[in-house]
Amino acid sequence: MGTRGIPANYGGFETFAEELATRLAERGHEVRVYCRYRWTEPVWRGVRLAYLPTVRHKYLDTIAHTFLATLHLVAHRVDVALYCNGANAIFTPWPRLLGMPVALNVDGLERKRKKWNALARAWYLISEWLTTFCPSRVVTDAEQIAAYYRTRWGKSTTFIPYGAETGPAAANGTLERLGLEPGRYFLYVSRMEPENNALLVRQCFEQVNTELRLALIGDAPYAQDYIRQVSDTTDPRIVMPGAIYGQGYHELQSHSFAYIHATEVGGTHPALIEAMGRGAVVLFLDTPENAEVAGGIGLAFTPETLTARLREVLEMPQQDRAALGRRAADRVRERYSWEAVTDSYERLLREMRIQDKFPQVKTRPWLDLLAGVVAIVVVVGGCIAVHRIGSDFRGIYALTALAFFLAGVVRGKAFAGNLWWKAVRLSIGGLLGTAALIMNNGFHRLPVMLGLIPVAMAVSAAGVVARRDWLTARARSLGVAGTMAALAAIVILAVVPRMSESSAFEALDRPSPAFQMTVGDRSIGPTELRGRVSVLAFWASWCLPCIRELPELDRTYKRFANDSRVAFYAVDTGLLGNQTADDGRHFLERRRLSLPMAFDPGEASRALGVDALPTLLILDRNGHIRYVHHGYDGSEDMEGALANRIDQLLQ
Repeated sequence: MGTRGIPANYGGFETFAEELATRLAERGHEVRVYCRYRWTEPVWRGVRLAYLPTVRHKYLDTIAHTFLATLHLVAHRVDVALYCNGANAIFTPWPRLLGMPVALNVDGLERKRKKWNALARAWYLISEWLTTFCPSRVVTDAEQIAAYYRTRWGKSTTFIPYGAETGPAAANGTLERLGLEPGRYFLYVSRMEPENNALLVRQCFEQVNTELRLALIGDAPYAQDYIRQVSDTTDPRIVMPGAIYGQGYHELQSHSFAYIHATEVGGTHPALIEAMGRGAVVLFLDTPENAEVAGGIGLAFTPETLTARLREVLEMPQQDRAALGRRAADRVRERYSWEAVTDSYERLLREMRIQDKFPQVKTRPWLDLLAGVVAIVVVVGGCIAVHRIGSDFRGIYALTALAFFLAGVVRGKAFAGNLWWKAVRLSIGGLLGTAALIMNNGFHRLPVMLGLIPVAMAVSAAGVVARRDWLTARARSLGVAGTMAALAAIVILAVVPRMSESSAFEALDRPSPAFQMTVGDRSIGPTELRGRVSVLAFWASWCLPCIRELPELDRTYKRFANDSRVAFYAVDTGLLGNQTADDGRHFLERRRLSLPMAFDPGEASRALGVDALPTLLILDRNGHIRYVHHGYDGSEDMEGALANRIDQLLQ
């Protein structure tokens, strides 16, 4: 779990999943791989493929898919599970609770990648901490990464390197299609992301006087701006065909003049050892992780010396280059063969199946589960009793943090075995809260709601530790509580509003169905609204979130009141059947709101699919529904967000 799935068509983790899964299947094991893209058959080379959807977003893709894969795994048990990517550490306790041992391959230090913003880097740092106690075993594919976890976190890991094939691959026409000749091109392969330095390689190559060409192979789904920078060249020697997989990729590696590896972040990089296995002369960026793989048999460079290194390898005698290639292939045979890698994983997984069952807790663990359920009942009850909390995600997060911290404190004294698993059991109540929020708000706010789960887990852990250390190490106990309070405040005040606002408006582009609503003594519908940007805010006087939303809508209306290109209606739904248009108008007047009012006894709501209140729809001047906004959350800037979308549609 944690990769995009197989057959491999993206990067190193996917190739790893394909090579390991198919080899384990050949050895008689039943193997399941979770995939984000559907393959034509449910079984591929003996491996069962489980397709699950995901959220196609740079920051949510991996987390959302692994969350769903974990739920599927819990319902379809296995003997042992292997997660990939350290960001997924938070999901590894769930199968362990049901007695399934879990290994986690953390890859490299992802938080150092330039593509991530501050929030994503913070998540990877938290995940490193979670890695120290959530999975049964931790796997690193580079000695440098293993040393980092020992030094930084005091965590011992199992070192299993990445694998690669050796020997040249047969030609299948890829070189000819790209206009390349065997032995007459430099090869660069990686995801086109800033920390992989494709732009540096291109710029340095352009300074070298040679008839050889440069093939820049790779792509990235969320780095289009950077890819445009890399491809902005007039040098006819450079080719950028995008990503190439399978036999074509192997052919490119087997027949290059030299391979350039410029990646600066990560553990063992698959493309580097794959090129070495094909006998390529390797130029590598001088980092500890790259030197661990290619030191002594490749040519190290820095950003300042790459151009000189390119010239050096061009002037190198053929016999010297051939000797470097043979030494590179020999190293891969000795250290990085896929069969040896599969042996190591098979041995590890067998050991885990026997030894690493979930630690047995001797002191009534059901009380921990009960405490977590009580905590979420307190949260839901507080949201109902104090509606200002329930209609503002900041309030929901704050109440969740407080309730689960107290649950951890209450149950922190009674434990046996691994104390952290008590926090995991306590935080399961967070799932119930997330489910309740999904039912109330719909899936469009899923990222904000899923955030309650790690919050519940983190504060439960802090509560348990604070209670455990209170008598023996009071300063540490207070430090844990204070640190968690500070982190919770940062999340609640800075992160939650941004997540809520980004997920609030659902962008659409579909024709509006026919509908009618009453404005004064006349009926209007799509025909009457055509030619104007129309805002339809469905509300009811008994709906408390609607009442909180109306003043913001009123302020937005006043911005555009004199613009004839904008139509703005507060649509009183009258869904209870005993409300009239006069009732709604008097309701707005008593609150000194100047919003134009429309009345809908139910026809427009049904036609437009309004199944919850408040719901806001924005139609463009062609009568197409362009945005839908469900519910109301006090943490978001409704007035500004709505005005911005109206301005966009007016342009």
